[in-house]
Amino acid sequence: MQLEAGLLLYITPFYFSNGTSKNKYFIVLKKTENKVLLISLPTSQDHIPNSIEKSMVVLTMLPCK
Repeated sequence: MQLEAGLLLYITPFYFSNGTSKNKYFIVLKKTENKVLLISLPTSQDHIPNSIEKSMVVLTMLPCK
């Protein structure tokens, strides 16, 4: 999978450092040779109008132990 700027990621579930989890949206802001800058959207709800084509990647994350 190519993580290019503008890509919408839906991570389900996203695990927080306190051990809780919930589904989260992220947007890839910038990609360099060996780093990817993501920004978290403040919602886990899909509010994208139906008239806009949705191109996102759904990722399933496993908790780190």
